[in-house]
Amino acid sequence: IRLKRPQEAFKSFGDALSIEREQGDRKAEAATLQSLGQAYQTTGDQEKALESYEQALSIEREQGDQLGEAGNEIAMGRVLNSLYQPQKAIDSYDLAAGVLRKVYEGGKDGGEGVSPQDQLAQLMAKSKASQMLAALGSLYGAINAGNTIEFWNRGLAIAREIHNRPLEADLLRRLGVYYNDLGQKDKSIECLEQALPIAREVKDRRLEALTLNSLGGALGGHGRVDEGVSYLTQALQIAREL
Repeated sequence: IRLKRPQEAFKSFGDALSIEREQGDRKAEAATLQSLGQAYQTTGDQEKALESYEQALSIEREQGDQLGEAGNEIAMGRVLNSLYQPQKAIDSYDLAAGVLRKVYEGGKDGGEGVSPQDQLAQLMAKSKASQMLAALGSLYGAINAGNTIEFWNRGLAIAREIHNRPLEADLLRRLGVYYNDLGQKDKSIECLEQALPIAREVKDRRLEALTLNSLGGALGGHGRVDEGVSYLTQALQIAREL
């Protein structure tokens, strides 16, 4: 969300909430509170953002909206991390993981007897889960390497299952960079070489440049200097175009 006139936006949200509460439209109220939380995040007011997300979360639990509940837990995790409360952020992500697992393991994936609505819910849950696992891996990065790699690999498996190619490329790049930091050059290069063609396939020039840069550094550190320089040069060229 980009707010050119934040005070007007907050007034609009406040007016909408008053109407929704008067009408008893709890689903709309939760959606507005979530949007309000995003708006507060945009303006840097993390405490008010957290308050809005908590109110939305309470309504979604009351209404049995599992995807909404998980989405708010993920949003709260991001806010808590920005407030330098990593353990609370991890707790929020863990709660979201439990909810999402109930949704996407709640039926046979696309099998007989599963309604189109349930199939869509399972797909959305898996998409949120893979994004959340990516975030969890980043949070654990400075704490526990094993957890970071586990979360990113789990997120990668889900991203591949639901054919989320941009997220697949991003997670492969993250793994490549992390393996390089751990001194595992072969694994680093393997992940980065898988990420690069996907980044090109989805035409994400920024991700392509980042991957080229990481791959160039990893190859150079592995003694393949000429190849490394070639990739770094390509990364620099794209960066100049962006």
